[in-house]
Amino acid sequence: MRIENLALMACKDEVLSPAYGSERPIGDSLHYPATSVPHPKQRHKYVRMEAVTIVHHASEALLRLFFAHVDYPECPWLGMSTSSDPGSFKRKVVAAKKKGFDCEQIAAVFLGGSDPEDAGIKMGKGKFAETVGALDRLLIECAHRFTGDSFLYNAVKHGMTAIDTDAKMKIDGANGDEIKMLDGFVHGYLHKKRTPAAGNEDGQWFLSLADSNPERDLAVATVITYALDSMWAVARRHYMGVPGKVFCISRATVDVAIYAPICQSENALHRMTHELIKLKDDNGEVDGTEHRMSLYQIPPEFHLKNSVKRNQVRKVDLPVRPQDVVVPSSSLTSYLPIVPKGYQQGH
Repeated sequence: MRIENLALMACKDEVLSPAYGSERPIGDSLHYPATSVPHPKQRHKYVRMEAVTIVHHASEALLRLFFAHVDYPECPWLGMSTSSDPGSFKRKVVAAKKKGFDCEQIAAVFLGGSDPEDAGIKMGKGKFAETVGALDRLLIECAHRFTGDSFLYNAVKHGMTAIDTDAKMKIDGANGDEIKMLDGFVHGYLHKKRTPAAGNEDGQWFLSLADSNPERDLAVATVITYALDSMWAVARRHYMGVPGKVFCISRATVDVAIYAPICQSENALHRMTHELIKLKDDNGEVDGTEHRMSLYQIPPEFHLKNSVKRNQVRKVDLPVRPQDVVVPSSSLTSYLPIVPKGYQQGH
């Protein structure tokens, strides 16, 4: 819903006018009056900023839900609710990013079994393995965002301290030609450590300008919704004996979401970080400064046209297996008062 509502901001003024021109009732007592359509520049700026919040929220949600289903299979909800130490969870994500996510766990959580036969789904072994690989790639992308772009996320979400502005940057190539590094909008934000992984550096301040690419943010967030839908379907079958559907996703689907918007924008610069100068002593002298450039890393095997052709997403039935049948319970005891009747003593 958040993705769809944000995408509506890209509609033309004449399409949005009837909606903005209508009174919006929220319950029985609150009614928002009709308003004019916000200016396109204002809407587009909102899309660029809000897309950052959505994709980071979705990335963290996917990571937390995945680990909750792995670590607390008896009740993932309790696992999510007991995760109250941000540092501990971040270390878990960093460790998984370094050594790789467990493919058997990915298959069980998102597809319902170790292979198509175990999961009870009509999917070839090749497609099954490709979907697991695609989900692994997606989890790694989420981990990169969660651990590497947290300063930007916090600036946009928590402090509202990120600035949306346009910028251009070119550098001289080896043969004297100018190479375009950036031409478009950037998010500017301050942070006190050079990177989220850096140690404490008292007195240091940095200004980063990060490439704004809402197409990429919303494309990745959309693929995350496929993974979340599959996870929920597997969980409903396991805990409630309810059939559902899971997504069969090609590796190209994830690659296109991550890399195609970069290729289309032709912006090589991911982020430029400037160290702010500081007074050295009382005589007014200042120290030197550093400027560090981070470029997008596109795998050499990625080819836009070929990947777009191989971009395939389809739903596969997830039938109830004999081991998924839940015997209704007449017990009045349940984990929580909102547990559906008959599932008080589920798994």
